[in-house]
Amino acid sequence: MGTTNTYIVNVYAVYSMLAIGLVAWLAATLFRNGAHFLDVVFRDNTVLAKAVNRLLVTGFIMFSLGFASLTVAGGNAADVSEAFETSTRKFGVLLVVLAFAHLFNMLVLNNMRKTAERKYAIEDRSSMKNAYEETLTRYNEVLAATGNGPAVQGEDPATV
Repeated sequence: MGTTNTYIVNVYAVYSMLAIGLVAWLAATLFRNGAHFLDVVFRDNTVLAKAVNRLLVTGFIMFSLGFASLTVAGGNAADVSEAFETSTRKFGVLLVVLAFAHLFNMLVLNNMRKTAERKYAIEDRSSMKNAYEETLTRYNEVLAATGNGPAVQGEDPATV
């Protein structure tokens, strides 16, 4: 004797609404907070940072809703209790998969941020050295023009 799935359509509807609501909330949160990571990575190119942020959120939405769509079918719901259990189980699986996807994204973004910070630290040191050498040259030129001669000797840029 088979069980009838009297409430299965209700399970599908509840799961679909919960999944869409969750994905919308997460996408908005990721868009808002992911912008800070991408601002560090694309320091001088805010247009590119915003574009990458939109693309990442679009990919997240496609992945999340795609997975939710694939997992909506199936399960038993002969009564209200079974319908609740099936809905909860489906939503729990969705949450776990999205949590792992989010963890992966955070690791990738953090790696991008660290790489960018190292790159910019090297560039900043280089630009500071260039600014120092330029200031030193101007200082020595002023001293030479006043007849005092160079007071400070800088490093020869060719030997650095």
